[in-house]
Amino acid sequence: MTDSRRPSLALSLVAVAAAASLTGCSYFSPTQTESPYAPSDGVEVALSNDVQVQNLLLVGSAKGESGTLSGYAVNSTAAPVDISFAGADGATPIKATIPPGQGINLTDKKLTVPALSTPPGGMMQLAISTPASGAKTVQVPVLAATQEYATLLPSGQTPPPTAEATPAGEATSTEGGH
Repeated sequence: MTDSRRPSLALSLVAVAAAASLTGCSYFSPTQTESPYAPSDGVEVALSNDVQVQNLLLVGSAKGESGTLSGYAVNSTAAPVDISFAGADGATPIKATIPPGQGINLTDKKLTVPALSTPPGGMMQLAISTPASGAKTVQVPVLAATQEYATLLPSGQTPPPTAEATPAGEATSTEGGH
């Protein structure tokens, strides 16, 4: 009887060893969802435990042109909070007030930076501050006014040209007539 048990015991030991080795690979590779990240195009800025800015970005057409500030500012305190945004160029800060216990959509406030220091696709340095937290300098992405950001271009600017798609299999040139 002991001879018939040996193959099943050996098979069980192999199965346990395989299961342990396969599940052990996650021990050395942490779960990605446990790592904090901003799941959007903009950046997140915590000015304090009670005041945060989420999905902060700028939308514009070219370096030197004005840019629309987009994002969402949250105030978890029981008092209004004044928040300001200033570029590295020393221009007058852009200001907004966040009501107590609420958030504001910065895009709806139509806040604009007078001059972008980088073209769309780059990162622009912004100092964000409140009277209680002081200033925090962050790199904010500058995006072109295309797709979901097409309506955010400051007034007076024209959106950048877009490439027109050519259906597959069609010629893109009419010269040469081959």
